[in-house]
Amino acid sequence: MILFRGNDVAGSIADTSLLLLPGSNVVISLLTHQRLLKNFVFDLEFANSLYTEDNRLTGDPGMTPLPLVSKLIVNNISTSGSNAIDASFGYDSRPFDLKVRFRQIDPGFRSMGTYYMQNNIRNITVEPSLTLSKERYVISGSLGFQRDNLKETLAHQTNRTIGSVRVSANPLKWYRADLNYSNYDINQTSGINPLDPLSTINRISQTTSSISLMQNFSLTGKTIMQNLLVTVNDQAMTDHVNNTGNSFRTLVAMGSYIIGYLPLKLNLSLTWSYSSVDMPVTQNTIYGPAASLSASMLKGRLSMAMTGSRFANYIDDNLYNHITTATLTASYKITKKHLVRSRFYMNQGTGTSAYTETKGEFGYGFIF
Repeated sequence: MILFRGNDVAGSIADTSLLLLPGSNVVISLLTHQRLLKNFVFDLEFANSLYTEDNRLTGDPGMTPLPLVSKLIVNNISTSGSNAIDASFGYDSRPFDLKVRFRQIDPGFRSMGTYYMQNNIRNITVEPSLTLSKERYVISGSLGFQRDNLKETLAHQTNRTIGSVRVSANPLKWYRADLNYSNYDINQTSGINPLDPLSTINRISQTTSSISLMQNFSLTGKTIMQNLLVTVNDQAMTDHVNNTGNSFRTLVAMGSYIIGYLPLKLNLSLTWSYSSVDMPVTQNTIYGPAASLSASMLKGRLSMAMTGSRFANYIDDNLYNHITTATLTASYKITKKHLVRSRFYMNQGTGTSAYTETKGEFGYGFIF
């Protein structure tokens, strides 16, 4: 069982707009993993979240929680509760696994313990997996159905066929590759346009397709360690009614090379990254290099690191600005339980939107 409790402190953030409301949240989660008859596996995660929108309100409670839970949260007219469940049952026996998975998140489900979670959705999928050559090759996937409007409160409902494929290969000690494809994730939105103009029940908005490729080369000797990583992710959200303006595409690519000298614990990292968001009204592209150098000295008591980057930001093929960052950090362990650390940070933007940000920090730490 996992218990989470969060509470906003009223007035801790200056808000002249009065849009930030001090709330509170309690989440109780139950998890279990059971193996039945040697080769059958049952997994369950159930979470109940109580969320109070505004602690300052009075009036009759929005709901009546359990006596123990009621002592952990402010319960008033703005309190609401919702559930989330993730359950699976399947056959687990190498090299072939097969399971049926059920996932449902109630409308309005949220928690202070997560930034964003899609809700009002139900997924039912069949998920096979094949493992070959002593786990050097893994092929897995999923196929099923998805729907929203769980409480029949929306004007329209979205029904979808969902699926994913993952291929992982590790044929050599120094090489690994992963290929993933999925047509569903947390970035979907509710349907707003009819697939059939005469239909008033089923409406479809966006099908998210995401494909990613990762390749990793790693060589480690007695004194030198080298690693080369290349990743590419292409994601598209396509509205089936193209004149709605809701379609967009993102492309993210990154390549990095790391070399380390093991006797001195000295590491150099060189990275180049590219990201582009292409929407009907605009295109935003950011790309550029980054580098870092780190070292550990005096038998690990002194650690130092320098990082720097410079990115170019283009909007609709026009240079918007350059972004330059630099960071210098150092920490020194005085004794086993006492350490001091410092950090200097600089962030500068030039061009249409120019700015300069400089920070300096010094701290002390005690290790229990």
